[in-house]
Amino acid sequence: MSVLFSFADFLIKLFALCLIIQVWNTRRNERAKIINELDNQLSSYSKTYFQFYEDHGEKINVTIMSEKKYEILQILTFYEKIYIYILSGIIKIKHIDLLFSYRFFCMVHHKDVIEKIILNDKYMPHLKPLILLHKSWLIY
Repeated sequence: MSVLFSFADFLIKLFALCLIIQVWNTRRNERAKIINELDNQLSSYSKTYFQFYEDHGEKINVTIMSEKKYEILQILTFYEKIYIYILSGIIKIKHIDLLFSYRFFCMVHHKDVIEKIILNDKYMPHLKPLILLHKSWLIY
């Protein structure tokens, strides 16, 4: 009789372990889908990013800045969404660091973006999540 109970106990523990592994894998797969979707969204702004990569933080043409201001604001809003995902525990910086960090810092450290958007009184009050993400990412 005790052999039967120990076998039943073993099966219960095995089932619990399988359930934990299944939940962990499902969560990991969902996180991967979210990160992939985020990358697809950001890739839609590749032309704008390419201009920022080419000049390596130097001042870009004023007409480009005025033409791309809306897209730049959308990109900054995209990173605010990432910060909300991090705060809610959906993703962590370690999950997105290799994929997004270069593009993020290239954008937010660009002289024109800093001068014309981040430090602009019109936009600054709305960029608090972006600033908090920047601080968190630097610490990471």
